[in-house]
Amino acid sequence: MKYFDRADDIAHRTTVLDRRSTLIQKILASGETMLGPNETNKSDIDLWPREDLFCAGHNHATGRCNHGAQIQQGRLQQLMQMINEEQRQQENKNN
Repeated sequence: MKYFDRADDIAHRTTVLDRRSTLIQKILASGETMLGPNETNKSDIDLWPREDLFCAGHNHATGRCNHGAQIQQGRLQQLMQMINEEQRQQENKNN
């Protein structure tokens, strides 16, 4: 069984570097302005959840902790609302 091959590794590294260079050139050619030193991309901040799940204050052995279930249910409801809204918009476009 072959675990590692130096020639394969070098070829893979070359492929990765080529892809990286191609992506960088596409970004530079797009003409999009770069962010300043103190600017942040606000949309990236919204990609991460903001809730803090702290359950150490009580015993999980009882099975009564449902923090995750409540949050999951809320996320599912949000997702269903988004899907329903997109379907309504699509139906309005088709009519």
